[in-house]
Amino acid sequence: MEILEVDLLSLALFCFSIYGLGYGLFRFFRRQRNDSERWHTIILLFSSCFCLIVLFPKFLYTLKFYYRLYKYEKWAREPVDNFAIIWVTKNEFLIIPALVLIVVGLFYLKQKRDKSKSFTLLDKKGIQKKKNQLELILATEKVFRNERLNVETLAKHLKWTPKELSFVINKGYGKNFNDFINEFRIEDFKTRIQKGENESFTIISIAYDAGFNSKSSFYRAFKKATNQTPKEFLRTVT
Repeated sequence: MEILEVDLLSLALFCFSIYGLGYGLFRFFRRQRNDSERWHTIILLFSSCFCLIVLFPKFLYTLKFYYRLYKYEKWAREPVDNFAIIWVTKNEFLIIPALVLIVVGLFYLKQKRDKSKSFTLLDKKGIQKKKNQLELILATEKVFRNERLNVETLAKHLKWTPKELSFVINKGYGKNFNDFINEFRIEDFKTRIQKGENESFTIISIAYDAGFNSKSSFYRAFKKATNQTPKEFLRTVT
């Protein structure tokens, strides 16, 4: 049976598959922003692994990894050759669609990554437009009342990237995410107090309804934002 010829193209494709696998693993262990990105990452990983498995025998022969086996262990030479030739011959036709999937996966994920960086190009008008959209969502839908709200969930609700949301809050308001959201919760709390809801509910229950998840975090945020405690504010209302 013929020996596999040294194929530098296969070596190049093998290295490309390693790159696809490495990049796929890198994106897989990062937070996936949406289902589409997650599926493209899985497809990239699967396609890269398939190419590596199919090309591995050729890769070994190309790099002469088992030169010692050929030279000193002649009894094993023919089985190894037979396996390599049969394996690659039977599966090599699947390399092309697998490589296409790798290219598509890399293109999509890198495009998403480049898009996530594009927010840094926003000018003042662009930031103001984003601020208006953000404030409208918070004012009308009251998403800040969700005690589990974080950068990722709010960004997904806005159909932004987390980095884009953080950028708009940091540059547009000069605050971090928690302080920004807590101010909306505090204003919601104050509005409900002014409506007299504290006559039927405790201060803490109103704070919980506004989105705070603990008494300590509520008191700390309220003091930071208003420079007074909730009870001191209550006395100014009554």
